[in-house]
Amino acid sequence: VVLVFLPSDDDTTPRLISAYGALTIVGALGLMVLGMLCKIVPFLVWMRTYGPLVGKRPVPVATELSSKRLELLWACAHLAAVALISCACARGSQILALAGACLLAAATALFVANLGRVLTHLIHPKPPPAVVPLAASLA
Repeated sequence: VVLVFLPSDDDTTPRLISAYGALTIVGALGLMVLGMLCKIVPFLVWMRTYGPLVGKRPVPVATELSSKRLELLWACAHLAAVALISCACARGSQILALAGACLLAAATALFVANLGRVLTHLIHPKPPPAVVPLAASLA
């Protein structure tokens, strides 16, 4: 709402509108869609690969298919990239824009690596965990 009432005769208003657009589209929408994919894709892969095996042998939990560390690194890199890109738009800085774009590319690589890790379960299912007898675990 504030952007609507800013004077349009100076040079900062278009930059602030661009910063708001980057923050909204890349930040909020991008993070929301990719974050949901981090939850949906492992579930779908688990249903396809391990769903038919439930009750026949031990299977991993759907949340074990992805790497929590890669997800955290991706989210932090994505948020930092959005902050840099938004600041670059607001200030009109090409160096900040380049740094933000490079960081966003790194975040995308982390996301794709995690997605690849999940999708490998379609080709090479995880072997069932070793069953330890109760008496051996108490000793």
